[in-house]
Amino acid sequence: MQTNKTKSNSNLTLFTPNFKRKRISQFKTPHDILPTCTLEDQVQGLFTGFTVEVRNPEHIRRLYDAGCFGKGSKSRSCPEFIKQKLSFDEFNDELSESLLLDLEEAFFLAHFLKVIQIEDINGILLNSDQIFEKFIKVKPNFVENLVAYLYLRAKNWIVRSGTKFGANFLIYKKGLRFFHASFIVFVDLQEEAHQPKDIKGIQRIAETSDKDVLLLEISRPKEMENILQNLDKFTLSENIIKRFNYSAFVQSK
Repeated sequence: MQTNKTKSNSNLTLFTPNFKRKRISQFKTPHDILPTCTLEDQVQGLFTGFTVEVRNPEHIRRLYDAGCFGKGSKSRSCPEFIKQKLSFDEFNDELSESLLLDLEEAFFLAHFLKVIQIEDINGILLNSDQIFEKFIKVKPNFVENLVAYLYLRAKNWIVRSGTKFGANFLIYKKGLRFFHASFIVFVDLQEEAHQPKDIKGIQRIAETSDKDVLLLEISRPKEMENILQNLDKFTLSENIIKRFNYSAFVQSK
């Protein structure tokens, strides 16, 4: 993907992301790797019509431990049996839960990393083109979200859904076990960018949760026959929104 020069409306001081560490000590820092597999050892996923569901506990652990992919169906984030460090033998009906993948991360795992096979509810195995078409029907802005997701993953951010903040994504340093989210991410089409009055509301949401706002503006190429084969033709620009703190600025002088 092509990227334009990063923009910011807070250039009076050097901007650094807000890395707020969690007070959790029972987890070791994960390796900076992404899940891999052979063709015979791919993760099995089911497209339910809204999300992609992984049910095998071994597959769940593989995806969550290597990149924090997915969300436990009975948990806020990390599946409970992983959080409690249970073995597969201790995985019982009470703790049984599936891993729910957002459409962007499911496509990333299926098409780009090729670590997951996705079937529909009729048990038919889907190829990349079929997955792409089905995801677009479910989520009209899927293409722009996918471009933004790939861009953020390429910058080594852990990318999660931002629905609870009314945003597209939340991004974390290393993972949810170790840090709170640094940015609330909003994805804009170039012709449908946020208006100033909307940005004020976005800033207030970010301030109440001690986060910063990242606007990603996506521009589609004018002529494009096959979207999936031309994702690298999209252009993207960053706009970091951080409210100017006059008192802190004066004290730093």
